[in-house]
Amino acid sequence: MDFWVALQMRTARASGWRDELTAHLEATRFCFPTDVIDATAGETEMKRMQLEHEYPFTFEYAELVNDWLTAKGHNRVEEPYVLRDRALLTSLSKWLQGKDKNLGQ
Repeated sequence: MDFWVALQMRTARASGWRDELTAHLEATRFCFPTDVIDATAGETEMKRMQLEHEYPFTFEYAELVNDWLTAKGHNRVEEPYVLRDRALLTSLSKWLQGKDKNLGQ
């Protein structure tokens, strides 16, 4: 801990990977292996990276809803309906909160 405090007192600053990338960008220098993708290490890094979502550019509502339903032991649905009408969503929200007795008015 004393070593760390001494570094801070002598104006040394800790930085993370994002800071390192930003410093390289501002210095107009490549940061290996992030910016050198045609090297072997860059190709390995690109292969290692994976997307977090199975379908990042589409909305698979049917699969999502069916996963939820099967996890709870309910029957699957063929085609779910996604409600996007703002007025109906507001009315439904008020009805669920008990602020409105009649749904859809």
